Amino acid sequence: MLLLTLQSMFAITCRGDVDGRSSQPLFGPVLRCGDMWMSSSNSKIQTLLGRWSIQERHNIDEFMESLGFASWQRALIARAGQSTTLEHGVDGNGDTLRIVTQDLRGTSQLELPLSGGDVSANDGDGGARVCRSATIGSGSKPSVVVTERFPHEREPYSICRRTLQPDGRMCIDVTKRTPKGNNVAMRAIASRVH
Repeated sequence: MLLLTLQSMFAITCRGDVDGRSSQPLFGPVLRCGDMWMSSSNSKIQTLLGRWSIQERHNIDEFMESLGFASWQRALIARAGQSTTLEHGVDGNGDTLRIVTQDLRGTSQLELPLSGGDVSANDGDGGARVCRSATIGSGSKPSVVVTERFPHEREPYSICRRTLQPDGRMCIDVTKRTPKGNNVAMRAIASRVH
């Protein structure tokens, strides 16, 4: 009886993918069987996983103007829809977070280790080389923080914090350093897509 109970719990935790061979989840957001053994700090992000759609934007015009976007670009982006999917994964180095974003520019994908280690790529603003890292936010609310920095700098030039709010929506706070050296911030509110 104990064996049957353990097998049932394992099957539920792995969303039916008991052998780990499925490339797509059978039910709901992507959660691999390795999630059953996630550390307690990483398990905080489970409530953030899934697909989210931006419903509100705050201070987006000032944010984009400070970053050098023309008025027609700001108007287009402010009205465009955007969805983001957060997925947990496990690779040879441990837990990872995959962020898939879909908007008028197309689909982009970013996979970062949740250990806080850097991943470098030549896809920053204007094709610049940037180092990105993801960490689990401290505090009582589930959150994940993604930072971007230039390889020759220690301090990030961009910080994006995703936090689950009491109403079940996700708050996305972005702070970025402008070409003039000032910081500008914006906030987006996203609802889960079922």
